[in-house]
Amino acid sequence: MRQTFPSLTGLRLIAALAVLVAHCIALIVKLPDPTEAMNLAVTLASLGMSLFFVLSGFVIHSNYSENVSTPAGLWNFFVARFARLFPLYIAFLCFDLLMRVGFHQTNFERLKALPFYLTLTQSWIYFPLDGNALVYQFGLVPQVTWSISTEWFFYLAFPFLCLLMTRLQYPRSIVASIIALCLGTLVIVTLINLKAASLERLGVRAFGEIAANPQDGLCRWLAYFSPYVRIFEFALGCLISALIRVLPDPTPDEQRFGARLLVGALISIIILCYLFSSPTMPGIITSLRVSFGFVPCLATIIFCCARYENSIITALSAPRIVLAGEASYSIYLSHMVVLGAFRYETSTITDAQVWIATVLQSAVAIAATVGLSLVLWSLIEMPARRSLRKWLSVCADGNSEAATLSGARGFDRLPIQESFPRRSIQP
Repeated sequence: MRQTFPSLTGLRLIAALAVLVAHCIALIVKLPDPTEAMNLAVTLASLGMSLFFVLSGFVIHSNYSENVSTPAGLWNFFVARFARLFPLYIAFLCFDLLMRVGFHQTNFERLKALPFYLTLTQSWIYFPLDGNALVYQFGLVPQVTWSISTEWFFYLAFPFLCLLMTRLQYPRSIVASIIALCLGTLVIVTLINLKAASLERLGVRAFGEIAANPQDGLCRWLAYFSPYVRIFEFALGCLISALIRVLPDPTPDEQRFGARLLVGALISIIILCYLFSSPTMPGIITSLRVSFGFVPCLATIIFCCARYENSIITALSAPRIVLAGEASYSIYLSHMVVLGAFRYETSTITDAQVWIATVLQSAVAIAATVGLSLVLWSLIEMPARRSLRKWLSVCADGNSEAATLSGARGFDRLPIQESFPRRSIQP
């Protein structure tokens, strides 16, 4: 029988809330000098996105690595991922397009970006359009869908990653690969940051002055939005999954060590958030928050949640946390709509009274986002996902109905908590 890791579903909620709180700080919390608040917002958003990508690699490898080697398994993999991403994504894209057209906030020039958004390739290339990068078109909601485009690239690359990992059969070789990937990616990201000025000059010659813009520029796209650097985070999640598979069941002593390791990783995340948000830290350090700076610690947390049992993992596995975690994709896509409805009602914080009002308004906005997400998850996301899998999935002999029936109680539940086999824990 397929079992689940509810604590990883809880981690998905943490990732979604990190992005939600980051954008809440950016849109609702208005300080006279917003520099420190924006540094914290960027750090939290980067933390959330990295957690999403590493979790995705872990879950996808755990669920599908043994299935994509056959044509039917590969087809069902893409059906499952299409059903996971596209229904709610298309619903929000249409919603925002209708809003922009209705309020006369778009033009024909921006509609040139629509084919990229419909095919989920908007983050794959750097292509400035109408004064903004390609990932910043059509309004608030489409501007956060760059990560869905990047995730879609990961899915296309996943079968090839599985081929590369076939020789990793023993813990020692997998751990060596994890260390090499972390060190190699940190070197790549650091080189991109060191060569930022040269990359900007190259971009200006090719695309104009916009390529040197801190938000819409070429360097930010390459280090943060593009799948070509972020795929290392996804690959690390795959390697952590492979390591979990080949390790024997943990002993009681290892369980105690795992609890200490998890606490250490959580403390390290807090320290990194402080360092990456500090304006006094050198740029070569703070720039690591953009991609991969948090990833080794996040991978450690995921490893501990998948392998060990302790009070922290039990808290992440609480039913309400898991339920909200199941709606994390809806939280991610809907939060900009809700925050956008609150942003114009806030005032610049000048005294304690305004602080209290801002905190209350932020809490209501966050609660409203989670509530709306649960409604979207139950009324749109899950019904559409089940229907697409029912219609499109096949089994080995090509019989779609047989595949549906065989997966009705196992495979079809997979995306709800991203299920995968779990090892028993020794008492």
